[in-house]
Amino acid sequence: MSDTKWTPGPWTIETPMGDENPWIVEVGKSTHEWHCLAMVPCEEEDDVDVAPEARANAFLIAAAPELYAALMQVLPALKTEWPKAYSDAMRALAKARGEEVV
Repeated sequence: MSDTKWTPGPWTIETPMGDENPWIVEVGKSTHEWHCLAMVPCEEEDDVDVAPEARANAFLIAAAPELYAALMQVLPALKTEWPKAYSDAMRALAKARGEEVV
């Protein structure tokens, strides 16, 4: 993934500001080296507990670099065996790179 413009993975979830505000950070960095890649607030909104959904979103974001790399690895098989899945994968990868998706 050397051609990517985002912070290389793997990423993990840490909670330096408490469970209500998980941060996505690089794995293997010391606390003082953390750079918050993303923060997923989990505060309640209008008496609705958004924490479970927000935490699930944080796990999905943290897995993004590995998901991207895994999808890149299976592209050749998808192209020959499952053209629809290949097309879907190409759109998802373009979206992840910030490219226009048609």
